[in-house]
Amino acid sequence: QGKAKFFPESINAKLCTHVIYSFAKMNGNKLHPFEWNDDDTDWSKGMYTRFHQQVRSTNPKAKTLLAVGGWNMGSAPFTKMVATKAGREEFCHTSIDFLRRRNFDGLDLDWEYPANRGSPPVDRERFVLLCKDCRLAFEREARETGKNRLLLTAAVGAGVDTINSAYDVPAMSKYLDFINVMTYDLHGQWEKETGHQSALYPRADESEKNKMLTVSYAMNYYHSKGAPKEKLVVGIPTYGRSFQLVNPAQTGPGAAARGGGQAGPRSGGPRYGGE
Repeated sequence: QGKAKFFPESINAKLCTHVIYSFAKMNGNKLHPFEWNDDDTDWSKGMYTRFHQQVRSTNPKAKTLLAVGGWNMGSAPFTKMVATKAGREEFCHTSIDFLRRRNFDGLDLDWEYPANRGSPPVDRERFVLLCKDCRLAFEREARETGKNRLLLTAAVGAGVDTINSAYDVPAMSKYLDFINVMTYDLHGQWEKETGHQSALYPRADESEKNKMLTVSYAMNYYHSKGAPKEKLVVGIPTYGRSFQLVNPAQTGPGAAARGGGQAGPRSGGPRYGGE
């Protein structure tokens, strides 16, 4: 609301090497715009077009990617698509046409998460197959057309349990251009105590499990599992999370909490609490 309103024209692409538009959804095994105004209409310029006009005019060297998935889409559409080679190949090949028609330079897979949230354990391997099939399809299209190859990236979880269950790290790293680690939302209003949502290092008084919920631990863990450092991208949130304290006199990280703070006038949403 108000001064917090953000449109494609608000993007400062001079700060970026890559800009990711989030999110697209899926219609069967095919990419599909999430919002009614993403694509152009007979009477209006769509957000995809406005996005690219802003990025290209302010930083022609920046690459643009379209992210598919996100927390709200969950696992079900991905699980259905990756279940067969035909499903994966339909997704990969139709994605090429979708991205080219809308001037994107690549695709970001934001499946949250393989082998989690209703996704069967076998999806851990099928996610690698999806990465492989798309990478090969992108390479083939580049050879046949002479165009620059579409980029392929993924947004991945930062918790150790999720990393272990969802990802064959060395295998997926072979096919992805870079890996966006979601090192944020590590703590929040769903917990009974306050905590930094994206702490770089742990506090001395934290439990051993919570000490692993830090940016440093997650990034080093991915590298130890086989991800090349040059492909790892640290996620940095540009928002904060707030808490309601059980006792207003007891403050700071680790203080007892009972939900999120009151929503502020700009964001207005319960997801992030105050401002």
